Amino acid sequence: MENKDQRLEIRIPQQQLAEVDAIIDSIDPRFKPSRSDVVRSFIAQGIDRHYGRGGQVQDTLPLGQRITLFFQICQQQQMQYALESKRPPVLGQRRGHNSNITPEVLVRQVYLQRMFWFFELNRSSLAAIDGVLTCDEVLSLMEPEPGREVCAEVNGVAQLLAMFSQIEAVLQRAEEQGSYTDVQEKLTLIRHYMSRCHIPRRFDGYPETWGRHNQIAALMQWVDEGKAGSAGCRGYGSRIFTRHSEDADAGRQYALMLQVYQDITGDGGNLDLERLIDMVQDRRLDFSTPA
Repeated sequence: MENKDQRLEIRIPQQQLAEVDAIIDSIDPRFKPSRSDVVRSFIAQGIDRHYGRGGQVQDTLPLGQRITLFFQICQQQQMQYALESKRPPVLGQRRGHNSNITPEVLVRQVYLQRMFWFFELNRSSLAAIDGVLTCDEVLSLMEPEPGREVCAEVNGVAQLLAMFSQIEAVLQRAEEQGSYTDVQEKLTLIRHYMSRCHIPRRFDGYPETWGRHNQIAALMQWVDEGKAGSAGCRGYGSRIFTRHSEDADAGRQYALMLQVYQDITGDGGNLDLERLIDMVQDRRLDFSTPA
């Protein structure tokens, strides 16, 4: 297909230009779109209506306006919490530590770092990040049609991080009981297979080409940290740092590990030392030779 010039020069009446500027002025200064952004949005809506797709978009505000309304609601809620001497809901509470990451902090950060896939999530994938994100205020930010691919990726990353968390917990408990001979022997066996078969003990990021997966993992780990000011994240609403693995095969290895883990533990099952031995001895997890 021939590539056409995508540039378009248009002239609109002064009154319409003033109305466009009025729309921009009504949006939160932190998220102001350009004139071109606003005009493109209205052109897209007009084309959708022309082709009978108007019903899908006519009740949906542009993302910038939805975010503006979201922060206005958050400000009102903060005032109410202050009047009632209550603490606002925060993410990461299930980890058993104090957190200062509110939904407002998270939304601001994903927007500033252009993680726009976040706004394509559905309720279950938001819950996979943190249950607090299933509140009506956050749900109102989401696109009308969730992105199936990104929702599946979020759920997959959540399962993978939970698996590594269980592996680490099992090994840590066993190391604390290292004075018992039988436990020490099992630990030695696990370490032997992990070393010989090059089985990762911890999550070290996806390959660099798996950009969105790495962003999703970074966001979840940031929430898991619970503090926007700890580790590499300094200051209120600080940056979410994305890292990647130097191993180009890491994505395939993680997928196989998760499959073996789920086969061994079943639905909702927990990992223990015996099951971890079964896992590292599974022939599917021999990564000592290139795929």
